[in-house]
Amino acid sequence: IGKNRTLYQTHQANGSDMGGTKVNDGFVTFLKSILGNQMVERFKQVSPIGWLQLMCEFDMKKKGIKNIPDERLSIQLPQIMHEVHEEITGRKLKDVINAKQKDGVIYTHCLVISHSVILELFDKAVRGIVDHMAEVMKSPNLAKVTHIIMVGGFSESSILQAEVKKRFEKLNIRVVIPEDAGLCILKGGVTYGHEPKAIQSRISRVTYGRRIAEEYDPELHGPDKRRVQVGDGVEYQDRVFDTIVKKGESIKIGEVKSFTSLPVSKDQRVIGNELYYTEQDDAEYTDNPGVHLVGKWEAPLEGEGLDRKMEHRIFFGETELLWQSRQKGTTDWVEASFGFQSSNE
Repeated sequence: IGKNRTLYQTHQANGSDMGGTKVNDGFVTFLKSILGNQMVERFKQVSPIGWLQLMCEFDMKKKGIKNIPDERLSIQLPQIMHEVHEEITGRKLKDVINAKQKDGVIYTHCLVISHSVILELFDKAVRGIVDHMAEVMKSPNLAKVTHIIMVGGFSESSILQAEVKKRFEKLNIRVVIPEDAGLCILKGGVTYGHEPKAIQSRISRVTYGRRIAEEYDPELHGPDKRRVQVGDGVEYQDRVFDTIVKKGESIKIGEVKSFTSLPVSKDQRVIGNELYYTEQDDAEYTDNPGVHLVGKWEAPLEGEGLDRKMEHRIFFGETELLWQSRQKGTTDWVEASFGFQSSNE
């Protein structure tokens, strides 16, 4: 936290797909274990609305789980699910579930599952989040962390809260769950919209680079000439990834990265600009696996010759990337803006 209650990011934002939807996936897997894959897939096909209603009910009820040993979760299965099951198997859904005698599972007037089964549904998501947090906390930049603030919809889960506290409070890290944790992301977005300078710097999640062509050197580029382009009799190695911002680098709000470029032919009328990103620390070429296009555009080039220098500057640290270009000796900048990690292809 800096002056005037501004924020400085010390570790890049990161995460995984271990949110509340993983608990929903666990519930689907559970249903298939007691009803069979064919039955569940058939029900989804016959009654997509019924399936949506079932998943909505589970999603709503999972948020109210209190994480106490004698807790039970009751789920009303749609009537059409009973009908589809009897059509496929010739047996009542209730009788099949109870005949399995699965620990912690019974069907009375609805499907009832015990606390131990509830924990199984949450296990993969909760374990994935806590393990990921522990891995992130190994960063030297986070050595002085004394508080963890849990925000987002899944942070309201008492099961997740208990596991996070269990793992980190023994390390003398206090876990804070603000009121309306599920709304904090929305409130933060609104606040940032009104006060974009509230976050003074961010850590780049990815490496950004531009596509360039440099004079071909067999010792540097190797004998493979599949990327070589010829301009005015000169061989150029094309699609070279020229790094602008490295993954993990701190970028201040409004920070500018400047560079220049030259045409590869005397009568060239535009300079093509292409911006790429990769989740790797670096890349050699823009067509390497894991390298993705952010956006591309062209800047006009006047006159003739190979010495017509084009000046470029890219503004980082805000909600969009802004790339400006102008031919040296002129005054007007032309520009294009891109969303982070998004392609305009």
